[in-house]
Amino acid sequence: GIDRFRSVTEQYMGKKFSEFVPLPKWTFEDYLGWGEQGDGKLWYGIYVQNGRIKGDAKKALRQVIEQYDIPVAITANQNLILQEIKPEWKSDIVSVLSNAGIKDVTEWDTIEASSMACPAMPMCGLAVTEAERSLPDINARIRALCTKLGLPSDEAFIVRMTGCPNGCARPY
Repeated sequence: GIDRFRSVTEQYMGKKFSEFVPLPKWTFEDYLGWGEQGDGKLWYGIYVQNGRIKGDAKKALRQVIEQYDIPVAITANQNLILQEIKPEWKSDIVSVLSNAGIKDVTEWDTIEASSMACPAMPMCGLAVTEAERSLPDINARIRALCTKLGLPSDEAFIVRMTGCPNGCARPY
């Protein structure tokens, strides 16, 4: 067990380990929506459905990024975080993005906002089935079932969908 491992490792190292410190309660932070960076500037996390932005939304996002020279981070969940936003830019950024159809995270269903799919068919040569194009419908069916079962509408859980055994959407 852990005591034996600790004892043997301490012998190899030649010194004692400090006592275990309890870890804080783990929480999942998705960094979607607006937040303060701590230096007076803001960041804005944008949910990107299945990691793909198209059409007017893509043009508007590019316009905002270029106009304000905003650094962008890509999250592990295929979302975007716009950084270094001055507070006085916020209303213009919200206006441009919402007019192009980019919804704030508060407008997304909680299941949708925590789901992800790989591109699958027809984009991936390894795919044997759909994933990206069918996930929104499947999420709607899951939400309908949750509602039928009386689960709260803000109940969120992670949904991952992949088109082959390689698991590009990390379903494992």
